[in-house]
Order: sequence, then C-alpha cells, then structure tokens
Amino acid sequence: MHSQAATNLFSARPFPDAVLLDLRPLALNEANDSALVEALRDLVREWDFPTLYLNFASVRQVTPGFWWELIALNDALREAGRRLCLVNLTPALAGQFHAAEDQHVMATVEMALAP
Repeated sequence: MHSQAATNLFSARPFPDAVLLDLRPLALNEANDSALVEALRDLVREWDFPTLYLNFASVRQVTPGFWWELIALNDALREAGRRLCLVNLTPALAGQFHAAEDQHVMATVEMALAP
C-alpha cells in the first residue's frame, strides 16, 4: 500500500462509508509532506469510500504546498463523486487553508481568462 515512513504520518480508521485519517506529526513540512500526499493518493486509489476525513487535531504547522496538494486531491475526489473533509483545524491552520483556497480559485480564474 504505502511506505512505512508514510504510515508513521497517520493512522487510518475505516468506517462503512468513510475513512478517518488521524494525522500524527505536529508539523507537515518539506521533510514529510510529499510522503503524506503520496500516501493519500495511494489510499484514494486503493480504497473505495465516499468520504475521506483528515483529522488535524495534532497538527500545528503545514507548508503552503501541502494545502495546494490537498486542494488538488479534493478536486480529483469530487470528479469521482467522493469528498475530502478536513476536521479539527486550529484557527491558524483554517486561515492558511482558506488563503490557499482563495489563491487556487484566483489561479483557476486567471487560467480560464488567459487568451
């Protein structure tokens, strides 16, 4: 499925209609965020579930690139009729996520408007 290093980044709790991933690191940084993103993509390919919940209860820091990767993953899940839900975000992390989401929307609009 995914590497042992990635497995150390989260624990998975499957439910009949969802999978809940409890993220473990206090900080998602350049050293571990790409491994986590790849593990999430593997999980989405291998498991059939309508909803993926990511529990950020223990996370205190996230790189901007990770937010962009989650937004891309959410877009792919939506196209497949599935969804991604982020839970237990601190106010600071929620603000970072919304800023990345706004940038994503603006970049999409700019691409659509480009001649």
